[in-house]
This record gives sequence, structure tokens and C-alpha cells, in this order.
Amino acid sequence: MNINKPKVFIPIIIAAIVLVVLIILLIPNKQSQEIITVEESDSVIVVKPNMAYGFNIDSFDFLHGTIEPNQIFSSMLSPYGISQAFISELADSAKNIMPLRKIQSGKNYIILLSKDSLESAQYFIYEKNAIDYVVFKLSHPIKIYEDQRAVDTLISTASGVITSSLWADMAKNGYSPLLIQAMSEIYEWDINFFAINKGDKYKLVYEQTQVEGEFVGIGKIISAWFEYAQEDYYAFYFIQGERDDYYDDQGKNLRKMLLRAPLKYSRISSGFSNSRMHPILKRYRPHHGVDYSAASGTPIVSVGDGVVIFAAYSGGAGNMVKIQHNGTYTTGYLHLSRYGKGIRKGAKVKQGDVIGYVGSTGLSTGPHLDYRIWKNGSAINPLTLKLPPVESVADSNLIEFNIVKDSLKKELDKIPTPTYSAK
Repeated sequence: MNINKPKVFIPIIIAAIVLVVLIILLIPNKQSQEIITVEESDSVIVVKPNMAYGFNIDSFDFLHGTIEPNQIFSSMLSPYGISQAFISELADSAKNIMPLRKIQSGKNYIILLSKDSLESAQYFIYEKNAIDYVVFKLSHPIKIYEDQRAVDTLISTASGVITSSLWADMAKNGYSPLLIQAMSEIYEWDINFFAINKGDKYKLVYEQTQVEGEFVGIGKIISAWFEYAQEDYYAFYFIQGERDDYYDDQGKNLRKMLLRAPLKYSRISSGFSNSRMHPILKRYRPHHGVDYSAASGTPIVSVGDGVVIFAAYSGGAGNMVKIQHNGTYTTGYLHLSRYGKGIRKGAKVKQGDVIGYVGSTGLSTGPHLDYRIWKNGSAINPLTLKLPPVESVADSNLIEFNIVKDSLKKELDKIPTPTYSAK
């Protein structure tokens, strides 16, 4: 017997195994195919179109321009194949949306041109401001519509110390005039910004709006702290019912029945006195008001709701307006250059309405406002008057308010308190 005979079959067996493996590998596997397909679809990169003003900018040539003084609408479009007849038709269609006569010089515009040898104008885009714009379709059917650029809201902070004036110091620190105005309006009932002191401090948390990374405006101030005459004045934004307002740390409304001052960004040239040397008459006499020095024509507002009880020329007081606010308070505005629209005896006014303009009528050495307050018929110092508040946070909303207040105060506390050096 030949015991070596089985060795002959070993290569045959190995070859058979290899053949089976190859067959298995070559037969399509449905499951593996599906997995591969999913992996391939997941790896596809979707390229988003480059959009501006609601258009794919890669589909047009963008022509940017600024409307020149006395430039007419047709002069911007006629070089691009838009006829005068079509422009007349466009003007008629735009009457109720954006009348062409209201297009202003200095505003930016964009013309979308076709990407061909003709370079015909397809759309005209007029920027009303940094956010709002109007689109004019320059072909039939005519289409005109308003839209807005995407606005991003960022939370920002501000802080500083007063060395000269609120306006000058905040501007020196690079803060927008819009922010300065917003802050002064929050505190206009409690803080006399014409009499703030060196060393007074402030901290703010506020919204800043941007379009495509560029600053376009100030949103609302969320919280604020002002150290005025070594006292803390807080302001917290809070929505109560359908009304949003600012409240102090006790939940009292910062709005008052009367404004602290009837005009903005001026200086006090003369205060309340029972014996003041009159600059013209050259004798001592009472001056029961506060003189605000300001440029002629500066708007003057009513410090509260009320009824005009006098609006006429009154000797040394010049053009004068008196407003009865209630059974207790009356205010007077003297030396006006002219009266506000509709201001006459019997007219009703709201807090903040323009009632006149700074002038120098009557006995006056220069443009200024002599502002006066009478309480129950007696003259009182406007600068020391404790103003009565309006509606505070309701008892039913105090728990919610305190939660909001505590959170906002923590954010204010994170801002380093500025220091003052009297150098």
C-alpha cells in the first residue's frame, strides 16, 4: 500500500477553497452596496449660493452707486437699456410702495446686470437705510417690493467715569451717540445730566445691531447702573403685561409724571434764586426758574401731559407757553423764538411733545430757555423737585421681576467699576 497517495489531493483541495472565496467576493452583496451608497451620499458637499438682497450674486453683475444731488431716476437706468416709457410705467406702479420722487440723494443703490454682452439692467435696489431696501423689477411683469437685510443682535457692555460731561466722556470712549441718547432717555426723570459731577460713573448692558458684521444701530438697553452724587441709580428692562419699561432695584418705574428737563444737551447758565442780579435791569430780583443755555431753534418739549393755558407774548418773558399738568403742577417755558405746531391756548399735549424752540425774545441777553415749575401756585426749584412716579411693578409680578433683576444685576456686576482720578 502506498501511504503517500493522499498528498496528491492537497493542491486540488487548496485550489477549490481559493475558487470558492473568489466566487463569494465577486458575487454582489446588496447590504454592503447600500452601506457604501449611504456613505457616499453623506460625503457630498452642498455649496450654498452666495446671496445678497435675496439674489444669488453669482447670477448677476452687481453695480453699486450713490444717488447724486438732483440726479433723476432715468439717468441711472437709461445706459442699461431701460426706456423712458418703461420708467414712466414703473413710476406709476411704485406710487403706493416707494414713489420715485422720494428717492433721496446720498442713498446707496445697486443695479443687477445680466451676465452677458448686453449687460441689461434686471433689477434696481434702493437702500432706504442700512437695513431696509426696495427692489424694482425692471421687466414685465413689473414687481416692486420692500425687504430687509438680515440683522444680527449682539449683547455689548459699556462703562465709564465722568470727567467733563456725559456726552463728551462717552463719545471719547468711542460709544455711539445713539447709546448716549438712549441712556439719557432712561434716566431723564431722575438724573439732571446738565448737573452731573466729575467722578460720577456708569455701567450698561445693551443690544448692538449689525448687518454683515457692520454696526448699524443700538437696540434696547437691558440694564444700567449710574452712580450720581454718590447714589446708585439702577435701571432694569422688564415687560409687565403689554408694556415694557425700566424699573429701579425696588421695582419702581423710572418714568415720572414730569421730565427732569425740557430739552437735551445744554447747560445751566442760571439757577433758581430769590435774589439774582438781573443781567439787563442791573438790580436784584427773584429768578424763580432755571436758565438752559442752548442754540437758537433747539426744540423744547413739554415735561408732562397737560393742557396749554397760555401761549403768547408776555413782556419780559417774551414768547411764553404755560401748561397745566394736573391740579398740582404747572410749568412755564419763556423767551421762545417760536411755538411748536398746534400750540395754542386749550391745546392738549403729551409728555415729550415739542411746544416751542429756544430763542431770545423779551428781556434776554442771548438764546436760552427760562424753565419754571409751580406747585399749587407757588414757584419751586425744578432741580430739587421730587418727581412723582407712575405705575410700578405690580405685586403679582414682583417674583418674576426679582428673578429678572437679580440675573441682570449679576451681569452688571461682572463689568469692572471704573475709577476716577482727580488729576
